Amino acid sequence: MVSPSSNGADGDQMETANKIRVVVADDSTIYRNNVCLMIRLQKDMEVVAEAENGWSAIEQVQTHKPDILLIDIRMPFIDGIHATREIASRFRDVKVIGMSAHDDCDYGDKLRQSGAWGYLDKACVLGDLLSTIQKACSVAIVPLTA
Repeated sequence: MVSPSSNGADGDQMETANKIRVVVADDSTIYRNNVCLMIRLQKDMEVVAEAENGWSAIEQVQTHKPDILLIDIRMPFIDGIHATREIASRFRDVKVIGMSAHDDCDYGDKLRQSGAWGYLDKACVLGDLLSTIQKACSVAIVPLTA
């Protein structure tokens, strides 16, 4: 029985359909779990999949067709830059936001050339990460610019 305050299954599906769908790809289980937890606490976002390397990120994007892919730059098997290039060429509607804990000024340029929408330092505060996801979904698909 559905209570009067509940929207029922149809309401839940509509609510889910309006959420920003995110795949989180990072080889650090602790970091990935923390980012996923933060996203799951947001009413307008949902984590649809997680990946621990670049190959898995590509597979999860292909399977789940997210709005956003948050991807670590340095991962095993295929790094975030190469995975971004593949995703940007095959899944034009997915906005890729690269992340790194390593201080390398070339990452922004490499990501732009690969088709990423943006780049964040992993040291950014939660609000910056969440607002970047929201901003990416509120603008037309335009790759990261210098």
